[in-house]
Amino acid sequence: MVRCFSSLLTLAILLWGLVPTAWATGPLGPEIRFFSRSGQDPEDDLAYFRGRLGILRPTFTDNRLYAAYRIMLGGRFSDAQAKQLLARCCDAPETPFDAVTSWNELRKRVPGVPPAKEATSFRQRPEDMRIFDVSCFPNAYRNSAATLRARIAEHGANSPLVRDWVIGQDAVLLNCYEDSSLPEELPPNAPAWLKADLAYQIAATYFYRLDYTRAGQLFAEIGRDASSPWQKTARYLVARCAVHAAIEDKTPKLIADAQQAIDALATDPQLADYRADAPKLASLLAFRNPPAGAGAGAGAVLACSRLAKRASRRSARLPAVGAYRHAQHGSRRVDL
Repeated sequence: MVRCFSSLLTLAILLWGLVPTAWATGPLGPEIRFFSRSGQDPEDDLAYFRGRLGILRPTFTDNRLYAAYRIMLGGRFSDAQAKQLLARCCDAPETPFDAVTSWNELRKRVPGVPPAKEATSFRQRPEDMRIFDVSCFPNAYRNSAATLRARIAEHGANSPLVRDWVIGQDAVLLNCYEDSSLPEELPPNAPAWLKADLAYQIAATYFYRLDYTRAGQLFAEIGRDASSPWQKTARYLVARCAVHAAIEDKTPKLIADAQQAIDALATDPQLADYRADAPKLASLLAFRNPPAGAGAGAGAVLACSRLAKRASRRSARLPAVGAYRHAQHGSRRVDL
């Protein structure tokens, strides 16, 4: 009996040694994570945009701070919108081939226009400015083409005045890439429409040069000219210039001027077509100028809420993705 028990005990000990080591401590428990410095979830990154914000940190990227701001105000994101916000952003943009091609092909219809100069890269901004402030977007080319079609329809492709317009617009677009010459001045007897277009082209050139102070001054002059077909657009762009100038220099006066310009845009009955951009400009200004003494993350959320509410008093509710995309890429209307 004793011998049989000893044999069984020996067998039990041998079998015990074959048990996997991991069983000795049981299955592994969940990883303990108190907060994320990035806001990213390794299991499901869309959960954040569905409302599982966790602890907000100033180290979060702007797309997550924007999402938190929207969610805290009661907004929601679809999975498609969340994926749009998560898309890689915002290196210097590549101009889609169709936009440049359309402009280049159309300008060839105008006799006497020199071949367009080729540029290989966009302006490079400091890292803290690059994610929201670049120079020209594809709409710059698309709207150049649209305006040229209108000028050809009015005056004909063979008109030397249209040729002068195209040469001036070429000069404008070259400033998307590097400082280039301004469009040439016109003779005193030039028609009023061409003079108005030139004034707008010169203001746009300074905007593309990122000289927001001078661009704002020139757009303000156009905005006071009731005869200019660009009057309303220029008045809107005064606000754009003010916001970009405030973001670049961050002085109290420039920030106050930008807020005043946004309020004027939101309440001006003559600028109803542009009013929806007022809360987007407010969001852009708030993201880049959080209140003094506030943490970067919390400051952006609180300032965004305050300014956007002010600017949207006479506007529809903030779009779910549009305001953030505006902050990243600038307004759809900056297609000078």
